[in-house]
Amino acid sequence: QPQTCYSWQNCYVPPASTWCGKPNCATFVADVTIADGSYVAPGTVFTKTWRIRNNGSVTWNTNYKLIYVSGTQMNAPSWVALPHNVAPGQTVDITVNMTAPATSGTYRANFKLQSDSGEIFGVGYNCDVPIWAEIRTYAYSAPSYNPCYWWYGCYNYYDWCGNACYNWGSSSGLWTDFTPWW
Repeated sequence: QPQTCYSWQNCYVPPASTWCGKPNCATFVADVTIADGSYVAPGTVFTKTWRIRNNGSVTWNTNYKLIYVSGTQMNAPSWVALPHNVAPGQTVDITVNMTAPATSGTYRANFKLQSDSGEIFGVGYNCDVPIWAEIRTYAYSAPSYNPCYWWYGCYNYYDWCGNACYNWGSSSGLWTDFTPWW
C-alpha cells in the first residue's frame, strides 16, 4: 500500500471512516441546488443545498453545525445545525437560505463544519477547505431617457409610443411632413 496515493495510480483506498485519518473530516459530494456560477436575479432569496459525506471516524450529531466563515454572506445565517445524525461514510444534505446582492457581480460565501466540541473542519485532503455558494448577479438599470423616443439629430425625435415625429425647431413642435420609412 503506497503512503501517497494519486488519482492516476492503482492505489489502495481505505474505508471512508479512515480516509482522512482525522475524527472530523468531510467530503463534498454535490451541489444539490444552485450550481457554482449560477445566475440569480439581484435581491432574490434562494436556497443552497450541498451534499456532504462524513469521512471522519465519529458520528456527527445535530449539535454539529455548518458555519459561515468568509466571503460575501448574502444574508445567510451565521450557522445552521445538521438536520440529523450522520455516521461515518454517510451523507447529509445541508441547506442554507440566502439572498443575492442587489448589485451586479460574482459573489461567494464560504462555509465550514463545526463539531459539538467547537472544532472547525472542512473538506479536502487535510479537511480544511471550505464549501461555498458562488453566484452571479446582473442588476439592470432603467435607461435615463424615455424609451418611446428615438432622436433624429439635434432637434428632431420620433415618439414610438405616440407614433408622431416632433421638430423642436417648428412653432407647433409637431413635424407634420414626416413619413416613417417602415
